[in-house]
Amino acid sequence: MPPALEEIEQLNCVKLLGVLFQDNLKMDCHVQYILSQCAQRMHLLKLLQHQGMPLIKLRVVVYSLIVSRI
Repeated sequence: MPPALEEIEQLNCVKLLGVLFQDNLKMDCHVQYILSQCAQRMHLLKLLQHQGMPLIKLRVVVYSLIVSRI
């Protein structure tokens, strides 16, 4: 790595166009982020189902959270 400049902050991970890039060109940071997003969305769906949301409305939520973001 080049020496750090006082005026510029150096980051290990940066998000560009929805993809997380690391300074060592590995994908660990991006994969961890995607898994975290999936876990949060699955938790939300389970909560909605547990609270009695009808299946037809759950499908709308699934579509808006998962399918439309691809």
